[in-house]
Amino acid sequence: MTGPSRWAGVAEWSGDFVWAARRGFKILASVRIDSIRRALTIGVALPTLVALNAVHWFALLVDELFVPGYRTTPIRAPVFVIGMPRSGTTFLQETLAADEERFATVRLRELLFTPAVSQRLVWSALARIDAALGHPGRWLGRWLERKTTHGLDDVHPIDLDAPEEDFLFFLPMWACFALVALVPESDDLWALTRVDDWPRADRDRLTRWYRRSVQRQLYWDARLHPDRPPRVLLSKNPSFTGLGQTLRDTFPDAALICCYREVSRALASQLSSMAPSMELFGRDPRSPEVGQRFESMYRGYAESMLQLRESAPERVRIVPLRTLSADVKATVLTLYASLGWQATDRYRTSLDSLRERSRGYRSGHRYTAGDFGIDPESVDRRFADVVESLDRHALATEPA
Repeated sequence: MTGPSRWAGVAEWSGDFVWAARRGFKILASVRIDSIRRALTIGVALPTLVALNAVHWFALLVDELFVPGYRTTPIRAPVFVIGMPRSGTTFLQETLAADEERFATVRLRELLFTPAVSQRLVWSALARIDAALGHPGRWLGRWLERKTTHGLDDVHPIDLDAPEEDFLFFLPMWACFALVALVPESDDLWALTRVDDWPRADRDRLTRWYRRSVQRQLYWDARLHPDRPPRVLLSKNPSFTGLGQTLRDTFPDAALICCYREVSRALASQLSSMAPSMELFGRDPRSPEVGQRFESMYRGYAESMLQLRESAPERVRIVPLRTLSADVKATVLTLYASLGWQATDRYRTSLDSLRERSRGYRSGHRYTAGDFGIDPESVDRRFADVVESLDRHALATEPA
């Protein structure tokens, strides 16, 4: 009898658990409590995160013992949307995800609550019971979601059933950059912006973890749709820009689509979008230290995109937000053609609808660069060299 060894999976799980525990303790040790507000919010958030991760670790162990077959799921030609945060990555992901015959995405609910196959089996059973009772659980969940996230609609709408950044798969490993809002004093979290510079053993551990997470996702997708041809993973994570070369090494047939815009506007938007969560946890997003760290991150990301383009021009595309905003259909169809993909008639029709909707879109996100100590002219001047290089390599859109 051949197949994946459950005991090899358990051994891998054990090594990952020890690595994550050490990393988690190190991050927790860096937490500074310097106000009553921070003590209270951290005192709730961290135990909740630890408890949630404990549930996930147990469920992932159950997978290795009882669903080891997920490890045989192939990952073919995944697509990664990366680039500068707040530069159109979400818009591009949502546009590409509308091609449902081609792409499989990961929903926020799956990332936060059911990363393991065993958890999804339990969730599916509960959903069937809820349906039989008239969906009271779904109604309550939607009500709680609206109550807790409506204030973020203009910054980054939260929908548990919508595609989301799958760097949340790394929460149990304490290697998710979103945690920087909780513990911005942790150098280990900021180091996630340059994973390509990490020691090989640590990079391999992260990418192996991610590969297993994606295999679970595609295994579940195939289980839900057994009569449909396997779909391609569509992943959107600006924070993956700092491990772009590692992704290229791990998935040689992957396509990487890099987004960018004027750095001063992207940087101000990023700091503004993080302000509510950082302030909740007693940290000041307007501090010079935070601004400097983010500016350094943007510089690293821009350089990473250029290095990726140089190393793999046939599989890397650079897309400016101005082009995407001007004509999303023309941009996407040009992107498809450049990568050798075929757009179905159904998807072309969806693009028509998306193009009309985007033309009337006006963001409700309001912020001022000066509020975060940003001098737009000074920032853009410092980034002029890399932005000019990105412009030279940007996708040349054909009219649609």
